[in-house]
Parts: sequence; structure tokens; C-alpha cells
Amino acid sequence: MGGFNTLPFGDSRPDTVQDRFELSSLIAFLKRHARWIIVSASAALILGLAFYALAPTRYRSVAELVVDPRGIPVSKSDAAAAAQGSDGLLLDLETQRYFLLSRTVLGAVVDSEHLDSDERFQPSGRIRALFGLKPTPEDRRESAIVQLSNAVEVSRGERAYILDVIVTTSSPELSARLANAIARTFLEKQNVSRNQAAQRASQALTEQADQLAEKIRKAEAKVTRYKADHDLSTFDGKLTIEQQISDANHQLGLARTQAADRLAYYEEVKRVEQSAGDAYSLSGAALSPVLNTLRAQYAALLQKKDAYDVQFGPLHPSAVELRQQIKGMQVQIKQEISHLAKSAYSAYRQAKSKEDALQSVLTKLDNKNFEMRDAVVELNALTRNLESSRTLYQSLTSRAKELEEKQQVNDSTSTIISEAVPNFKKSGPSLLLILGGALIFGIGVGSALGYVHDLYGGGAGKPEADVDRLLGIPVLAELSPAELADAGTEANPNLARQMRRILKPMTGAESSDSSRVILLWGLENDSRRTQIAFDLAATAYADGRRVTLVDGDLDSNDAMESWRLRKQRLAPARSSARYANDQSSDRGAFAVASLRKAGGLLRRRPTAREMRSALAPHLEGTSELILISAATTGFALDYAGMADFIVLLLDSAKLQPRSLVDLSKTFSGEVEKIAGTVIVREDIAA
Repeated sequence: MGGFNTLPFGDSRPDTVQDRFELSSLIAFLKRHARWIIVSASAALILGLAFYALAPTRYRSVAELVVDPRGIPVSKSDAAAAAQGSDGLLLDLETQRYFLLSRTVLGAVVDSEHLDSDERFQPSGRIRALFGLKPTPEDRRESAIVQLSNAVEVSRGERAYILDVIVTTSSPELSARLANAIARTFLEKQNVSRNQAAQRASQALTEQADQLAEKIRKAEAKVTRYKADHDLSTFDGKLTIEQQISDANHQLGLARTQAADRLAYYEEVKRVEQSAGDAYSLSGAALSPVLNTLRAQYAALLQKKDAYDVQFGPLHPSAVELRQQIKGMQVQIKQEISHLAKSAYSAYRQAKSKEDALQSVLTKLDNKNFEMRDAVVELNALTRNLESSRTLYQSLTSRAKELEEKQQVNDSTSTIISEAVPNFKKSGPSLLLILGGALIFGIGVGSALGYVHDLYGGGAGKPEADVDRLLGIPVLAELSPAELADAGTEANPNLARQMRRILKPMTGAESSDSSRVILLWGLENDSRRTQIAFDLAATAYADGRRVTLVDGDLDSNDAMESWRLRKQRLAPARSSARYANDQSSDRGAFAVASLRKAGGLLRRRPTAREMRSALAPHLEGTSELILISAATTGFALDYAGMADFIVLLLDSAKLQPRSLVDLSKTFSGEVEKIAGTVIVREDIAA
């Protein structure tokens, strides 16, 4: 007997049956649609051969260029520009690649190679010829540029300064000639472009320098006029007032030093004069020639006096006379010292007067300089502006001179490292590659057509094959309208055989004591489902089995009414009085039941526990088979967890591959319980 496990609503379900890729299914698909695939592949191969045979032959030639954006550094600015990072250099190289494909280069090649007169680079012009119109030279040149642009490709090596100029035309010699012409023209245009850029920059700098020179002239005139208006003359780069203050400070310092020296000399002489005229206490710098002579004579008299005192005695007339001479000499020395003191004081007064005069001059100069401070500040600002303009002017003239010299020097390192040569090998994909691609495309198209054929009506005439192929589930029986329209299995032996064929995989040849729960799933809100359910139960009952037929429709009681009527028409030998009451405790060999009346499940969605409780009396009874007829898919999913087997009822009129795929997604969670399907051919009247 089946368990009571139910599937919770909203649970994710495993992959559907059709999602399980099997090699056998693939082989069957290929066999079934071999004709589509072979026809599509053959057509694709024929188209590939036609394309290879009819496509115009093209030849490629390659010229290699080395393009170094740095060039040869001619000046300091060039050396600084060459020191930029590798990313910047690669960006410059990418710019050169676009320049190589520009109309400037391609137009020059068209002119030099006369491609405007080459019919290979001109459109067919059939429409123009039809109306008698002839292209103008400008139109022919424009067409040649467009055709050449379509034939040229430029590729760059990874992290390298190499550009490959690739030209593809109908002639190997023409491809090589155009590739070399494009490379040479690019180098020429590159040099011309650089020279023109340098010339424009030099001209712009020269114009700026001329404008700046005029600005400097006006600034110099303004500074000169301002100096004259504010008496701010200069000498040797300095203002005159500042030079005067500096000279006055220097002279004042000398005067102060001289006054201090003379004051010290006067004070020294004055001190000697006040100390009784001791001439020997004066320093050598304070002595005058007269005083030096008097000091020498005085010293000689003293020496002579000492000699007389020793030789003649102090009272000798010669010694007395000598003392008188010494006193006279002392008087002369005092007089000379007094004269020196007067002279020193006079010299000090002169030095002090000079110091005071210089201090007065310096004070006047400082006052004048203070009064002129605003004018000096303005003059300094004018001077700074003038100097900055001069510096900028020198920079502009220097840079303009460098650019003029650069125009005369070819500093480019770009060159052709490998000229193009005629390549007689055809360009484009090989025949093997074309046929391989065509074969793959043809197989894909044929498979797609076969899949669409299967998916949208290809199996409408073979529902059994579609079910087995798409769902992997066997078909137990195919019922026709005539069989279902008969009164029952007793009146239609063929229908009874079909019912037994359906029951056989689930019941076996012999009856069993254990109950088996069979869920009939499909034909939603269709009377054929209730009819098939009753026929299955009646067949099992006729075979001597104990059967309980359960109506799982909680929204309608139509199935129960139909079953009661058909049950009453069963053969009297097999329909005894004990089956008349469906609700009696003795259910007999054939009983019908409805969950709609049991357990109070009316007018609301039951839970899985409530449904299990309602089915419990039947599951725990003596019935060998319990058949549950589910009215809708929602109810069927709830009953599936309690069923041992599931039988899918399918309508052949609605049986399309797409509907089978959707159905497989619905029952994927209970795929192991599905015993098979029953296909009903056509609809019948209720």
C-alpha cells in the first residue's frame, strides 16, 4: 500500500524527462530526421562549392613599417617628450595607424597610382550608363578612394612599433604595388605633417614673441616715466635715494669712529694735565713732537743732576744751577700739556660737528625714502612685470628658433622594414574550410527543421510514438470513442481487454492482499476521465478483485452520480445488495467514495493531512485496488504523494509535442511512479 507522503506546494522539482540527454534519443532523432539533415547538408555543400567557384579571386600583400613615435631627440624638449610612458607611445602609434588609413594618404595614393582611371577601382555604373550619365573626375577619384579603403587593412603587433599594411586586390602585383605605395606615401605625409606642425608652432610662437616685445617696450616706457615722475632715478640697478642712504650711513660710521678717538685723546691729555703734568703717563699716541723733545731734555737734566750730586754734592753751585734748569723744564712741559689739551678738545669738537651733520643728512634721506615708499612699491611691481615679460620673451624666441631649426632636420625613425612582394596564394578561406562550415551549417539547419517539425505538429498522427519518444513513458492503451460509448466492459469485450492491459503493470496476473493506490491524472474537467476510472474499477471487480473507486473532485459531485447509475447497471450476478449503500461499513468487492462529503472538506482547499485523514478508511480497508480520480492538476499533485502508481490520461486532439513538454515539467517530481499513459482518440458527447 502506498505511503502517505505528500508533495509540499511550491517545492522546486527536478529536471524534466526531456531535459535528460541520452545518446539513444539523439540517435533516434537523427534517424527520424535523416532526410531533413541530408537534404540541408547537401544543399549547403552545393552552395559552398558554388561560392568557392564563383567568388572573385583575391590576393594579399603585406608591407611592414616600423613607426617610432619618439623619433630622434633634437632639442631638450624632444628628449623630455621621448621620456613619456609606454602607454602613451602605444596611443601615439594607434593614432599613426588611423592616419595611415586617412583620406589624405589614400587620396595621395590614388593620385600617384592613377587609380581613378583603373576600372577595377570603379563601380559598375550600369544605372548611370542606362540614363546616359558619365561620372565626373571628382566622382571617379572619390570612388577609387572608397574602393582602396575597402581593400586596405592595417594591423599592429602586440606591444611593438610595427604596422602591417595589408592590401587585397584581384592581382598579386597590384596588391604589392599599392601596399608599397601606401607605406611610402604615409612616410612622406608623416614628415610633411611634422614639418607643417613645426612651422605652424614656430609661426605662432614668433607672433606671440612680437606681441610680447611690444608689451615689453610699453612696460619699459612706463617704468621710465614713473621714475621720472616720482624722482626715482637709478644707478647701477639701484635707486639713487638708496645709494645716497648707503653712502651716508658709511660716512656717518667713519665720523662716529673719528669723534670717539678724538674724545678719548682729549680725555687722556686732560687727565695728565690735572695730575700735575706727568708727561711720562701719556701714551705714545698722545705725545706731540714738542712734548717728546721736552721729555728727552728733562730726562737728560735729571741724569746730569744725579751725576753732579754724586760728584760735587747737592750744594755745589753747578748742582744748584742744574736744579733751576730742571724746574724750568717742568714748567715748559706743563705748558705744552695744557696746549695739547686745548688742541685735542678743538679736534673733538670738529669731529662731533661732522658726525651731527652727517646724522642730519641721513635723517633727511630716511624721511625722504619713507615718503617715497608707496612709489617704490609700485615701481617694484612694474619692474617685476617687466622682468617676467622679458623672461617669457626669451623663452618664446628660443623655442621658435628650435622649431625653425627642426624643420631643416628629419628626426623621424619611421621606415619600411619589409616591402610588399607579389603573393600568388589566394586569399580567403580554403575550400576545405568552406565545405566544413557549410556542412556544419546544413546539419544545423536540418536538425532545427526536424526539431520544429517535432515540436509543432510533426507527430500529430502518431501520438503513441510522440509520448514514448518525448516522455519516455510507455502507452498502455489507446481508446476510441466507440469503445467508450458502449454501456460498459461487459458489453464490450474489447474495452475490457484494454482495461486489463492498463491494470496489468500495476496489479500483476494474480490478486494481492495488499492495497495498491492508483491515481488517474489528466483529462481535467472531462467526463471521459470518470468513465475510464469506472471502467477500470468494473474490470477489476469483474476479475474478482476488491476495488474502491474514490472521487477526488472537491468542487463537483457529477462523478459520484454517474458512478452510482453505472454501478446499478452492472450484471445482477456481480452486483449484490451489499453494494447499494456506499457509506456502509461493509464495502464489498466494489465500493465508490467521495472526498467531497467525507471529513468536512466541502468548499475549501484541504491540507495534505486532511486529505490523508479522509482517505485513511479506504486505505486501511480490505480493498486490493484503490483508484483515485483527480479532477484537476492541483488535486492530482496532492494525491500523487499517497499513490503507488500514476496513470496519465491524454487527449489525442490536444496531444502536441509542446503540450507533452509542459506535461513532463508538471509530473517530473513523481516520474518514478508513472506506470504509463492512456490515449483517448477523440472527444465524445457527455
